[in-house]
Amino acid sequence: MAFEPKYEKVVSGYRENLGTTQVVVDFRLPMNDSVSKVICASAKAIVCNVEGLERTLNYNGFVGFHVIYKNQEGLIEGVNYTAEFKDKYDANTDLNNTTPVVKANVVDITTSLDNGEVKVSAIIELDIDTIKTSEINALVGVSDMVVKQEDFSYNSFDGLVYDKWEQNHDIEIKDAVKKVLGVDVNTYIEKVVPNDKYLTLKGGVDVEICYLTEEDVLRSSSQSFTFSQEIAGDKLQDLSCVQSALYNDINDNKITTTIDVDSTMVNVVLPMVYNGYVFNLNTIDVVVDAYSLNNFSKFTTSSIETLGCCDSVSWEEKINNGLQLDENAPFVDEVLGTCCDNIVVANVTVNDNVVVEGVAHTTLVYLNKENKSINSVEIEIPFSSSVDVPYNCEDANALVSAGIINVVGKARRGRDLEVTAMLMLYADLYKNKEEGLITQVSLEDEMPENECAMSFYITKEGDTVWDIAKEMAITTEDLLAQNPDLTDPIPTGTRVVVYRQRVVQY
Repeated sequence: MAFEPKYEKVVSGYRENLGTTQVVVDFRLPMNDSVSKVICASAKAIVCNVEGLERTLNYNGFVGFHVIYKNQEGLIEGVNYTAEFKDKYDANTDLNNTTPVVKANVVDITTSLDNGEVKVSAIIELDIDTIKTSEINALVGVSDMVVKQEDFSYNSFDGLVYDKWEQNHDIEIKDAVKKVLGVDVNTYIEKVVPNDKYLTLKGGVDVEICYLTEEDVLRSSSQSFTFSQEIAGDKLQDLSCVQSALYNDINDNKITTTIDVDSTMVNVVLPMVYNGYVFNLNTIDVVVDAYSLNNFSKFTTSSIETLGCCDSVSWEEKINNGLQLDENAPFVDEVLGTCCDNIVVANVTVNDNVVVEGVAHTTLVYLNKENKSINSVEIEIPFSSSVDVPYNCEDANALVSAGIINVVGKARRGRDLEVTAMLMLYADLYKNKEEGLITQVSLEDEMPENECAMSFYITKEGDTVWDIAKEMAITTEDLLAQNPDLTDPIPTGTRVVVYRQRVVQY
């Protein structure tokens, strides 16, 4: 049989973190009146379009601002404004034929007054990843050689699962509402279950409404809703590894208020956007070793990168922090509510557990009855939350989605403030691994003929039947036929005998 190698293309997918960058968005809010005091401000950011060309990543998105303020006439008002941002990122790798993934998060927001106008500045931090493919031609068979084959498993990237739908909720406020000042939305993922041709997404939204009562008192009301959404995808399988991202499209939120005498119904229509990056497991039978009985051989091995999937994990944890007001600050007679919630994930590590560190932000609003003033103070809640990882996921990478719900503020003795909240965390775990495969084989010079009719081999530690047969240039079947007691694992120092038939001419 003639020497004839056979190759098959292997195309795997893996995820690479390119780094982080920041964008500063600042401008003057379009106001209809002159502002005397900013009570609270928040911002949420989303990335809508990403395009990688050579080594440059271009992206654009929106940042939605929510500001509650007091005007020069002493009335409390609210303004919601959405601004577009765009920038580029210079990468150290070629981005052609890759799938960039950019996640935006507002890490800081500041406001200042300038002649009655509000100047807002938001620092948006962007985590930049890209999904790449690694491609080689692997040796899967070769005639005229003794071959050893094994299953090689790898994950291929099979594309994006996308869906956009509306969460429609009615929220009743049992209060005499004069006007709604603004709505803040926090989203979270609880579970993602892949199936054949679809996945089930379980998650939730926390809706916080800031409003003004008929007595011109600022208050807030929040309510959390859970949901389950089925999302179709042709490439989805029962065992797919799906890396998930969920956000509220702040640019298209719709708020409708129906005010009654002693209660108000607020209808919120929240466009939700889901992106799922799908990896599927493939198995191919490859040649991991081979040898010729008559010729020396030469092999070339190349490496291929692939993504190793681990199970996702989700958990929740109650967090809290306190703050003591300065002696010169107005006394707290009544806590009116919290508003402008935000959460910033600063660091994630994975060992035998997933540790997520960051800071939650909220603004506590309170009433001072002596001077009939509404005051506010921002409170930070540093946190470090952890959960055990699934089996064999140590030293993995983690893609974390974080949300905050059930934010409650309290006051004790008029100066000591405390805020509690529930932290909702979800992490997709994965490992990038590099594997070596034989990508080329060739026959070299013929081996010199072994003139001995009998050969001996003394085994070394770790030797296998395959190793001995390769060393002695005999098939494993012939080796075992002549040494029937030889089985793996082979004790060190075992004597192996090989007989070769010789024709002697006289």
